[in-house]
Amino acid sequence: KIKTIGDAFMAAKLSVSEFSDKQNDPEQVANDGLEMVQFLLRACSLARGVTRPLDPTATLPDGTNPSTPFLELRVGLNVGPCASGIVGFERPLYDLFGDTVNTAARLEATGRLGRVHVLETAVPHFGKRTRDIFFDGAKTEVTLKGIGTATSRFIMGASSNHEDTSSAHSTAQSVRSAVSMRYAQMAKEAEHEMAVKDATSNDGLVSPKLSESRGTSGAYHPNAVDDV
Repeated sequence: KIKTIGDAFMAAKLSVSEFSDKQNDPEQVANDGLEMVQFLLRACSLARGVTRPLDPTATLPDGTNPSTPFLELRVGLNVGPCASGIVGFERPLYDLFGDTVNTAARLEATGRLGRVHVLETAVPHFGKRTRDIFFDGAKTEVTLKGIGTATSRFIMGASSNHEDTSSAHSTAQSVRSAVSMRYAQMAKEAEHEMAVKDATSNDGLVSPKLSESRGTSGAYHPNAVDDV
């Protein structure tokens, strides 16, 4: 992990370093590329198992809501050189820079949900591991902001080198359950906040219903169930 940018998550894997004895190791780059693809696809799969409330702003006039009741990830992946360094004095931050990083961001912005968007020029870096990667459809011409038109591919799957996936499956189930519970808690908190706003009049008076939830005397009890 490098950093988070809004709702985006930036990650990188160092395959070859200028300070390494193996400055040109195509096999290492190919293996690392496949490992990164597998990680990203697992993240997409994990996200689909996390339930969330429907987006109220997406409700159509007929009452239907096309938004999905689960999380979807859109991924941009690029392979190439980049620079790194510490930025800032008061709040120093380690960051990566270069065309490789910028192109990955543009690929994410033009990607598809549940797919890994990669440039066609990056595919040869996977070497013989390309046979372990499954592409979604043919090559696509895409316009990237600040870069121009480029040929890209969408990755929909990759073979796994791990035969025993029981531990990973158990971990995934735990993460899904925890995040889904957090979404449910957030929805309940938002519903309670709306109820408080609706129950309180412009004069600052509280409705009897809300008074009952705060105790029979009308006093506010911080340990009331609705406030936990």
